[in-house]
Amino acid sequence: MSMIVLLLCAFCGLMAFIMAIILQFSIPSWLFFAGLSRMKTEDLANIEVPRLRRRLSILMYLLSAFFFTGAILFYIKNISYMLLLPLLQGAVLLVFNGFWFCYRRFDHNRYPSRVLRAAFIFWVCANLFFLLPLVFYIF
Repeated sequence: MSMIVLLLCAFCGLMAFIMAIILQFSIPSWLFFAGLSRMKTEDLANIEVPRLRRRLSILMYLLSAFFFTGAILFYIKNISYMLLLPLLQGAVLLVFNGFWFCYRRFDHNRYPSRVLRAAFIFWVCANLFFLLPLVFYIF
């Protein structure tokens, strides 16, 4: 079990690091990874793309640092996997909310109120999905 957790932690850190490099250096598939590849050009013009891309790459570097630190701490046996998993879950929640706020800040498009309401409901459900297991773990 411990080897699986270690490999999974290292793999997630590596994938987040690769995605951060793709976003930082605008490697050709970066629009796909940023979620902007299917947007119309007039909608894309209302987004501060360079600033959004930089912030998303910083968030992905942060996520990879969390996963690599977790893998190292788990490897040297300073942390158990029962403590590691909730900490990494909290890190993923932090980065998810960072993504959410970056897109809200740098996207200046006008959306209908039902789309904004649905997005808010999704945000609340995703946060509850991450927070409820953490609350059950703590108590």
